[in-house]
Amino acid sequence: TYNQFTRVITTVDISVLKYDLERNDVQIMMARKPNEKLYRFIGGFSEPNSESFEMDALRELREEAGDISVSQPKYLGSFKVEDWRLRKDVDKVKTLFFVCDYIFGKAKANDDVEEVKWFWKSDISESNVVVEHREMFKVLMNHIEKGKK
Repeated sequence: TYNQFTRVITTVDISVLKYDLERNDVQIMMARKPNEKLYRFIGGFSEPNSESFEMDALRELREEAGDISVSQPKYLGSFKVEDWRLRKDVDKVKTLFFVCDYIFGKAKANDDVEEVKWFWKSDISESNVVVEHREMFKVLMNHIEKGKK
């Protein structure tokens, strides 16, 4: 094992958007873990036997936010994530970030999530988001803005 290459551990994160045409605003689903004050995107580890990273993202969404219906996830990018569990390890985490549209259902915190909350885009800022998800948050905000044009 001494001569093995450093491993990249693959995770997925997903953002769910709910559009309100009357208000001309978007709601963004975020999750909060126990003992955290800031919010994050729902996500977790990719599974070796899954069909795709999109399926991994949808599985994580079901596990952490309950049985809600969403559109097919769209890939927004990949990011290095500073995972506290691996800070002293040579192996590192990279995540694939997806976005999807809410269709119906009631989100309910489950698994390792204490709270699931909808934020209006106009009411949330980078300071509400955990440090390791802030780059993804910026990409999501850019994605939403491009969609308005």
